[in-house]
Amino acid sequence: MSSRVKWEPKYELGIEEIDNQHKKWIEILNTFIEAREKGKEREVLKNVLQEIVDYTKYHFETEEKHMEENKYEYLESHKKKHKSLVNQVAEIVESVNINEARAIASLEVLLKNWVLKHILTYDKIYGEYLKYKGNS
Repeated sequence: MSSRVKWEPKYELGIEEIDNQHKKWIEILNTFIEAREKGKEREVLKNVLQEIVDYTKYHFETEEKHMEENKYEYLESHKKKHKSLVNQVAEIVESVNINEARAIASLEVLLKNWVLKHILTYDKIYGEYLKYKGNS
């Protein structure tokens, strides 16, 4: 049974650019999950890690700019959550050379739990904020 993450309407914020980026993030995660299920995670690990690092930074910049433009009152708190994930991913990237198997397992758990929780809680709050302001 696949442990792929399926995009569901409950993840949608109603902000097309950010929703599309969240879908891309899940696509990257699923690439890694599929490789793990086929026993090829080592072959894709370095590329996927780099893509996760690059895409995370890109996505967070986009999201924070959008929040800033819409004068989101919880922007600073949201930025701290983003920084926390970036730091956690960086720690995993560093740990790959020390214990690759542990890093592989940690990465999947972190991304599945953190990303989906983040979308369903903090990003959803922002989506509701925009709806309330009439900006979505």
